[in-house]
Amino acid sequence: MTARSLAIVAPWVVRPGGTNGDRATEVQRSLVEMVRLRPRKTDVFSSTARRLTSAVGALVARLYRWLYSELCGTHPNLRPWHFQWLSGSTLYTSLRERLPTLRGRVLDVGCGDKPYEPWMSGATSYVGIDVVAGPRVDAVIEPRKPWPVADEDFDVVLCTQVLEHVADGDRLLMEATRVLKPGGTLLVTVPFAYGEHARPHDYWRFSLQGAREAIGPRFRVVETIPQGGIGSTLGAMLLAWLELTFTRSGSRVLLLTALLPAWMGVVLVVNGVGRLLDAVDRTGAFYGNVMLLATKPHGDRSSFTP
Repeated sequence: MTARSLAIVAPWVVRPGGTNGDRATEVQRSLVEMVRLRPRKTDVFSSTARRLTSAVGALVARLYRWLYSELCGTHPNLRPWHFQWLSGSTLYTSLRERLPTLRGRVLDVGCGDKPYEPWMSGATSYVGIDVVAGPRVDAVIEPRKPWPVADEDFDVVLCTQVLEHVADGDRLLMEATRVLKPGGTLLVTVPFAYGEHARPHDYWRFSLQGAREAIGPRFRVVETIPQGGIGSTLGAMLLAWLELTFTRSGSRVLLLTALLPAWMGVVLVVNGVGRLLDAVDRTGAFYGNVMLLATKPHGDRSSFTP
């Protein structure tokens, strides 16, 4: 029974000016309020349907991620039909070249699952820290707080695709200076042109000059390397946009799963064209990522003070 139908069924309540009428009006208002607050069958059905749709959507999304990983690979071992292959391959090529040359104790900042540990053949020990606990995280750190690491304890600090997600990047660099031995190496990679990701913790983008300026006050910059060109930058942005567009709802993910072979074919073509465009790009201005190598000067302890 609705509030309107209750008023029709109980016309005796409309007796203004009398005590009985006032009491009746009060009773009607109470009954109307009870009817209004009582969940209707249609509301319960709609709520159940929404929960069911959400659960099915989450299940489809997990199925898609698992299937996509099996067919297209996972970081850092991506296949050419993965939508992040263009941006990933340029990054991983540089890391495969530089990481084996680094020696001693290594601290991986924002380590995740430590995907680069196998490439560091010269490491005598490999320690990973992150803001999120995980099976391969050795220590969990808190934003804007000192790391649970001793001063001058490491020969190498590795920080790949992390600095853009740190609101107080200067604090991170101060801690990197503190834990590095004099003459130790800092290897940083950061994006220059890429879509927003890991929301809401995506704060910065760095050009070659911007990366040098950010690192320079505490380190001696040895090398800055632009990664990618016009093809990989545009291709990676396009494919990331398509992937995000088609994974925003359960129904779209289901459609993308059904069309997965076609989607992988599109990705393969875009990746191939992007790599060809990179080969002819001589401008040096349309890179997507930056790698920077720097060393900690000997005898500089000024940056240890917060």
